[in-house]
Amino acid sequence: MNSSQQAALAILASYFIVILTLFSLIFATIPWRNNGNTWRRCIFMLLTTASLAHTWYYMFAFMKWSFDDYESSHLASTSSQYLERIANWLVDTALFEQAWARVCAGPLNWWWSEQICIYTAGAWTVFLVVEGTRHDIKHVWAYMFLGQVVAISVASNVFYLALLYAKSSDGPVTAGQRAASSHSRATSRSQGSGILVLCTSLSLVTVALTPYLSQYWFLPNLLLMHVLLFIPLLAPGPTSEKRETGLSIRTLYSLVTVLAIFLRGRTVYDALYSAAAVSKQADLLPALWKTLHEHPAQASIGWDVVWTTISFIFWVMSDPRFKDTGLLAMLASPIMVGPVGFLAPATLRCLEESS
Repeated sequence: MNSSQQAALAILASYFIVILTLFSLIFATIPWRNNGNTWRRCIFMLLTTASLAHTWYYMFAFMKWSFDDYESSHLASTSSQYLERIANWLVDTALFEQAWARVCAGPLNWWWSEQICIYTAGAWTVFLVVEGTRHDIKHVWAYMFLGQVVAISVASNVFYLALLYAKSSDGPVTAGQRAASSHSRATSRSQGSGILVLCTSLSLVTVALTPYLSQYWFLPNLLLMHVLLFIPLLAPGPTSEKRETGLSIRTLYSLVTVLAIFLRGRTVYDALYSAAAVSKQADLLPALWKTLHEHPAQASIGWDVVWTTISFIFWVMSDPRFKDTGLLAMLASPIMVGPVGFLAPATLRCLEESS
């Protein structure tokens, strides 16, 4: 086995080591105390397990499909040792690009994939920064990293757990600590850093460009999207209100909502047109269901969208502020239920107003 084959196998092994390391790092910083919120914790533990099992069933199915597809066009490789055949496949196959090219291949594919991109680049990035600061969550960047290498639904459920344990582990505080905490929360609610606003906006621009780029620009744009997601989480927060942009978190959520609705409107129109062209009638839902299961890479990201949406709705409905905001009517609306990309920022904005 040559050096390139060994390197390819080492990269694959490192991928799973990184996943285990991220889980270990995150779990080590969560204060696991049984101080209330038991039913909410159980829900999100179940959702974490279910979303991990479901999305990674299709992830492994995609790896198997990719390996079989490679071997079908490289018949000579079947005479090699199995480990060497796997190494050859990894050397000659860009799995990341192969998967994303598939899930962005057409309007119906992008209908699914865009939702998780909009949610991650928009509402979830803002949510991680705001709530991570507000509740002093350690290593918030690790949750984003976990979402990139495992699934956004899994990472978001783990972050919900971290927030629940952070809320329940607060001990007695002095008047001075309470005042300082109150000021910190007020600041995190009132304004967002310029880095957060800029990176969120640029990330959504890369999402808008993704399905329309040539093969030459597709991967650089995709990598830029992923890099931009980490910058607000790694950058130091503002030390004073003078360093902040003056753009409130509520306004930022509103901006993300407007951009998400614009992007989703364009994508839904394209999907309707595509479904009509195939079946001679606008049977969008059957076409979307078929697209969801036509390829394991598409199924993995599509079901990640579904689990992310379910988890977010459970999080909002279990929030104590939920009953006072009129969100029940909004979540029950046929317009709002579904695309988590604009469901999330609109809902989180309402919760911010009631804080």
